Amino acid sequence: IRGSLDQPVLNGELQVAGPVFGSFSCERLAGRFSLERSILSLSALEAWSGSRKYAADGRIDLGQGTMDINMDVVRGDLAGMLGLANVRLPWPTEGVVTGSARVSGKLSAPTWRSVMHLDEGSLGEVAVAGEVDLSSDGRSTTVNRLSLAVGPGTLFATGHLSAEEFVVDVEGKALPLSDLAKLAGYREEVRGQADLHLFLDRAGHSMRGDFRLEIGPGASWAQIPLDRIIAEGAVKDRNVWLNQAEL
Repeated sequence: IRGSLDQPVLNGELQVAGPVFGSFSCERLAGRFSLERSILSLSALEAWSGSRKYAADGRIDLGQGTMDINMDVVRGDLAGMLGLANVRLPWPTEGVVTGSARVSGKLSAPTWRSVMHLDEGSLGEVAVAGEVDLSSDGRSTTVNRLSLAVGPGTLFATGHLSAEEFVVDVEGKALPLSDLAKLAGYREEVRGQADLHLFLDRAGHSMRGDFRLEIGPGASWAQIPLDRIIAEGAVKDRNVWLNQAEL
């Protein structure tokens, strides 16, 4: 500590063994920091847990109430990161995450951008892997790109979410019906693959959208053969309208 009493300058190092933040934990947290003229600077702040590594550096202007922080994740724990962000999914979630993020702007409503890769992932009993690109302007979150491999199939999505509205556009190709049934909690034997397109737009209490589902040949549901099914329809509020179906 140096400088005057009204404007001291602090420089220090931080080392913590076994820190726990809610459901997120690591073996060690270490880094350097300084505080000068109400600006808190973080340098080489790193957390480790086995092969997992989390790193951050940047600055926080306490006087102006702004921040600019860069973060990197190498083989991070998906479940722990979701818990730290207070995100709850309806299925047990596991996976290895690698990527980066930048958080900047006002402390009260920061903007951020994050690109993360997921390997060795699972949603319940369904194996998944892929990439997500998210950004936020402090008021809403945009899904710039979500790409997941679900068995032999792929799922792509874009969207925009806020407290008042959300818009999501989902495209699935060769999705295993067995995996979709598991996610829905359906335990009967299901075989085959499906292509899916779903668009939803909700504003306030009103929702609209449309969908197209195509189940390929060779599929079966509870041992009932489904040679080929194509269904198209619309969503309005809590109602689903089937406009056309081919069996």
